[in-house]
Amino acid sequence: MPYGVSPDLQTSTSNLVDAYKRSELIKESGLGIFALSAIIVDKAEPSEALKANVVWSIGLENKSYLLSSFQLEKFRKLEQIHEEVDIKGEKGAYFIHSNFVITAQTSKEWFTVANVNQGHSQVVELSQLIQGNEEQLKTKLNNDIDRGSKTLIQLVASADGLQSTNDVLKDARHFSNTLFNIMRGGIFDNNYIIEKADFSNYLKNASRAVASNNAIFIEALPEVFDVNKLNSLLGAISDPDLKRLAKEYLPLKFSRRHGDPSRPWNKFSINTNSEIDGSKILDYEGNWRDIFQNWEALVHSYPKFVEGMISKFLNATTIDGYNPYRVTKGGFDW
Repeated sequence: MPYGVSPDLQTSTSNLVDAYKRSELIKESGLGIFALSAIIVDKAEPSEALKANVVWSIGLENKSYLLSSFQLEKFRKLEQIHEEVDIKGEKGAYFIHSNFVITAQTSKEWFTVANVNQGHSQVVELSQLIQGNEEQLKTKLNNDIDRGSKTLIQLVASADGLQSTNDVLKDARHFSNTLFNIMRGGIFDNNYIIEKADFSNYLKNASRAVASNNAIFIEALPEVFDVNKLNSLLGAISDPDLKRLAKEYLPLKFSRRHGDPSRPWNKFSINTNSEIDGSKILDYEGNWRDIFQNWEALVHSYPKFVEGMISKFLNATTIDGYNPYRVTKGGFDW
């Protein structure tokens, strides 16, 4: 799928999207470029497609590439296939063709990697990097996979998702249940630690008046503090709105809206880092019932945040028992 195609556009007018597609191959590096000839808009205005999604592969020798499914039947019939370098107006693909023999007790490893939202300079830089740097790239990819796996395990461990019993299947089920729970409700960034920059931005977004009226209090906060320190400082504050908003602050991350990831109709994204400067993002979002039922389990791992969770819940509930539709770090949707 090329850059610039939204799920709604693909679902409603996929044939129109196909007409705009162009799949290209840089033969020297084997980099496949999947782009639109122009961004699809229903307006009489120019709209250039300045980014592309790319796919590349390392680890195989004497390989050729297909950018469509046209020749798959030939491959199945063991007929000769011809490399494709430029396919227009058709659904894109990325197939690698290579012949090799694997003898007993040996293995063969290769990688196929996708990068999204790539600009012109990024495509050129990546294509040059691939050529002649396969061993270096293999090491880099394996290290990145290991780093991602360890990070995921750390996130689940933070919510007490690791256990070791005689029943391996139950251990795996507990891990996956905990993972899905923190994916929906979030996980605390660094135990009970709060960073002043994120806390300050949260207050400004929640109420500019409160942030302005308590500027001296906010400025005096250390760059990093814990929830006990915050509660202690709030004891000397007379502004009830500051107390309310500060109690509601929860430094959660790795959260996304909607139900189980196994449901294909659910669309969600987990915002972990800023695309602008790479800085980490602390954020959470969930439907009212979903997020609080997940926090109910999470609070057993972080009991000192229970007051903040209860405050978030009660402060958004009307006196006659109505609740918002959606809860986010930035507020509520009714």
